Amino acid sequence: MNEINEKIANLIDKANRDLKAAEVLLKDAEADFHSGNICFHSQQCVEKYLKAYLIKNGVHAPKTHDLLYLIELCSDFNDEFKLFDLSSFVNFGVEIRYDDPIPSIDEAKAAIKTANVIANFIIKLL
Repeated sequence: MNEINEKIANLIDKANRDLKAAEVLLKDAEADFHSGNICFHSQQCVEKYLKAYLIKNGVHAPKTHDLLYLIELCSDFNDEFKLFDLSSFVNFGVEIRYDDPIPSIDEAKAAIKTANVIANFIIKLL
């Protein structure tokens, strides 16, 4: 496996671990308590998948948590990325860990759903 494919595989593995963590927290009896962490891990999953897609297309993945910027970069290679609305994810990255209000359990469920959709979409492209 070459270095680029190794980097992509590593990002996908970590993205899948983030998604699994979010799903496990959602199943917890105190899922409401974990809603912020569920959203954070969902955001991290999407971020890593987008970066893996960029790397696959020869773009150095920028060190950013800005999903709107990353999806814009991805749309340069595939217009279908423009169909994804990640505006609800904007504050689920680092900001949610410190300043932003804790999201609701409904927002957490929606975040996992979106993360799954994007993960499956990108897997098909890779």
